[in-house]
Amino acid sequence: HKDFPSAIKGFRMGCQDFILYQKNHFHYIVNQVVKSASETSYQDQRDHLVKDMAKFQKDFIKLTLTIYIQLMNAEDENQYSGQIPLNELPPCNILVVDSDQQFNEQLKENLSSEEGWEIKHLTWGSEALDYGINNEFQFAFIANNLPDLPGSMVSSTLGSDKNRKVFVFKYSQKKGIFLELKTEEQTKEIANSTELFELISNMRRKKVAKIREKHHMASFRAKHFDFLQKYQDIQKKVDELMDFKEKRSKDE
Repeated sequence: HKDFPSAIKGFRMGCQDFILYQKNHFHYIVNQVVKSASETSYQDQRDHLVKDMAKFQKDFIKLTLTIYIQLMNAEDENQYSGQIPLNELPPCNILVVDSDQQFNEQLKENLSSEEGWEIKHLTWGSEALDYGINNEFQFAFIANNLPDLPGSMVSSTLGSDKNRKVFVFKYSQKKGIFLELKTEEQTKEIANSTELFELISNMRRKKVAKIREKHHMASFRAKHFDFLQKYQDIQKKVDELMDFKEKRSKDE
């Protein structure tokens, strides 16, 4: 083609080569087209392979971290030949807000301070709101009917801190039901006091398990900081390269 502007336009559109077409150039054109197609195919395969490898490495790091956490948890359990005793766990603070003493007394009878349970009882909803500002606790049990405020409102305010698990409770008249515990997600019927104490103990263990998991994750990152830093830098460059290529393809 003798039109120079057309050649420039073709170059900008990604043309690989420019020739003055003649019949004896046919085989050259075919070879160049095949070569260009092969290079394009190779580049696409290479890009897919880089993307797959980056994803595989990311999954491998996650798997390694998961195995490390499981190993640390297993060492904790082996130290005690099973579940860690409650008195070996961090203290657990429970807030009870109820004008009646019955629920509070039942908790104190079954959850001893020797096992790390600390129970605080308040009568008024306004007291609980003030207490929640400057005091830490893991669980709160709020009576549905309080002398001054609705239990649901007190629960909603105290539960805004995601480190707390807050329940609204009421004694049920249903046959065989001890009480009802209500959270924002669900209502749970408790058949008897034993079930209640098992539930609270299991929640404490799960909460401690999450804390230990965060500790193990931090330990893993600290031990392999340089490696993980280098991995994140490479992963960032790969992501930027893939994003650039995808954006360029859309623009074209």
